[in-house]
Amino acid sequence: MVHVDATTDFSKAASTSLYLFSHLRTLSRRLRVFGVAMVIVCASRPVFATAEAASAGVDAVRRGPIDVARRALLEFEAGHFDRALEAFEEAAPLGLANRDRFDLLRAESLLHLGRAGEAITALSVWRAAYPNSPWRHRALFRQGDAQSAAGDLTAALSTWTAALSTYPEYPARGAVWLAMADVELRLGHPVEAQRWALRVVSTFPGDPVSASAALFVSRVFPQEATSTLAPTRLASPEERLSTGADLRKRKRFREAVAMFVALASDGTAAKALRADARWHKARTLWESGEFKEALVDFQALKGVAEAAGDTRHLRRCHRWIGYTLERLGRTDEAALSLALASGNAETPPQPVVEDIAWLYFNAGAYKKSEPWFARLRKTSAGPSIHWIRTWLDYRLGRFELAAKAFLSMPGDRSRYWAARAWQGAREKVKAVDLFRAISRGAPTGYYGYQAQARLRELGEPVAELEAEAPGSGPSDGGQKLVPRETGLSALAALFGSTFPQLSQAAELEALGEPFAAAVSLRAVSDELRAFRDARPRGKALKTWTHVYRPYVDNRGDTQRAEWGRTIVPAVERALVPSDLSRGAGLARAVSSDLSKRLGQAFAALGDPHYARRHGFIGALPRNLPEDVGSKPDWKRRYPLPF
Repeated sequence: MVHVDATTDFSKAASTSLYLFSHLRTLSRRLRVFGVAMVIVCASRPVFATAEAASAGVDAVRRGPIDVARRALLEFEAGHFDRALEAFEEAAPLGLANRDRFDLLRAESLLHLGRAGEAITALSVWRAAYPNSPWRHRALFRQGDAQSAAGDLTAALSTWTAALSTYPEYPARGAVWLAMADVELRLGHPVEAQRWALRVVSTFPGDPVSASAALFVSRVFPQEATSTLAPTRLASPEERLSTGADLRKRKRFREAVAMFVALASDGTAAKALRADARWHKARTLWESGEFKEALVDFQALKGVAEAAGDTRHLRRCHRWIGYTLERLGRTDEAALSLALASGNAETPPQPVVEDIAWLYFNAGAYKKSEPWFARLRKTSAGPSIHWIRTWLDYRLGRFELAAKAFLSMPGDRSRYWAARAWQGAREKVKAVDLFRAISRGAPTGYYGYQAQARLRELGEPVAELEAEAPGSGPSDGGQKLVPRETGLSALAALFGSTFPQLSQAAELEALGEPFAAAVSLRAVSDELRAFRDARPRGKALKTWTHVYRPYVDNRGDTQRAEWGRTIVPAVERALVPSDLSRGAGLARAVSSDLSKRLGQAFAALGDPHYARRHGFIGALPRNLPEDVGSKPDWKRRYPLPF
């Protein structure tokens, strides 16, 4: 982070990497693009002592595109920007699929080498060439840094302001505010500089950038460097509410509650804002696990809403009171509160019926959950809860009925529970036959092992069913870990013209970036699903336009994308013109085995959720274990006997 000592000259700090690159270096060292631009902090990979060690002795293969790209990334991460720039320029004409990423890092290398003018030009060209790149937010903030380094301070402030307006939840915005404070001071605006620095202190207490901002204030404004420098003294009530919400999102619950309590009792704040602060306080208590205290606050808010005749807020209070009572184990009261939240306690709508059914189910009150699930039988949720209703028959002792219903369903899970039902009905022969069939079909699968355990309970021999894991034996002392083949190169060769993201994913995998490869692959999966849902049955689409949104936040009334960017559908569609040829390619892809192969690729890349979307189960963990029901996370989702 930013390092400041007693000799730091803050009036010249923006001309160095002190402030300009503090928020950039933090991201550039271990940046991973998840969704569109989600920073993932993970354990570092094994790093070579120097970038030269990585490239020593490989002159014979340095000219390959992947080798050049790998060398460029290693040099960049090692901070050897001159050699990184040389490698990025060597990689530019090689036709790399992730050219937007390498072109951006080339511009950043220019910036780190002090060639700010060239960096500004390169970044402007980049933003025009790649308007939909998942790295667009980074390019915008980098452009402000380059303008500041070049001495164009007014332009830098304008760029940073526009960037923060577009991405209001940018995680390194504290460092950007500190850089803006330094630039304002250089422009002769000390009041504005102080305001930005104090905003860093109030918004990110305890963060290293906050300590740097406090030192900035103490050096430049010594009269303000006292212990009475209140973080919220210069912040408006709206900013304090936003700060509290940010603290809650970062799991700093005590600080958030203190912020909301102070705001709720602030007579200078508007009445509606004080009410919002009380609501946020209750939500924060709930998220921190203080359910009894949260219940008191929610009930007080309910009384206020009843007195004011505010139906909307009254329903919201009933809903959260229901959630709180559920966590406190008061299931019947929680169900009643959820029904009241719907506005029609006698015949609540389908989503509320589902919530109440699962509420009783998760609490282990199976008899009470059964009539609520029965209400859903003829609704759109009927097919999805058919298995659960059958399992309830088993759990409530109707074993023969449950066994017959389970046998009518596909999959080892249903066959396993059918065998359990026959076991409960004391039909040992039928149960043993089913358990053996499951174990023979998938000896190393989850239900194969479970079936073998049940056979041991029944006193049946299982030695012939136990499969030896591949690669295990006395010679090597255990099972070998062999990485799965993703098959991305073959997919890129077959469907790369329709889905450029396949080529990007294959290239990222070759570069040792499996997580980024999985993100690129998600774009293919999401577009396939959107195309399949939009295409009329048996007909071809005349036009096709798709905007990939890997991260959408639905808080409030507005959809927001990466770092809080507001989604404007008309503008996004204008940036992605309709393409008839891609529609034909998509139709061919939908009718091929691409979906199945994508599932295998996602599983190999370590993305089980998208793998399951494409029907790939393999060795992925099931969501219905019987031996971890006592863990809190599982207990909230499934009862112990499940």
